Amino acid sequence: MIKQLLTPKLADIPLQAFIEKYLITTPEGPAKFATILSEEMKQLVAMDRYERRALSRRKFAVRAFDEARRRHRDDCIN
Repeated sequence: MIKQLLTPKLADIPLQAFIEKYLITTPEGPAKFATILSEEMKQLVAMDRYERRALSRRKFAVRAFDEARRRHRDDCIN
């Protein structure tokens, strides 16, 4: 669509046809899917960032738990 808007042929399109084609009609099919994804991209990126941080916190918690368990086991043996 952007490529079509930047072409010199735009002057040949009557204003009413331009409005109907690009401003009034809603996208369908793959264009609709791409529009939805682009609108939701901020939320998807935030969710991905949240999931990565949560995974990192879980990994640190497991390491700390394993270390505490190892120390407890070593104290019981000695």
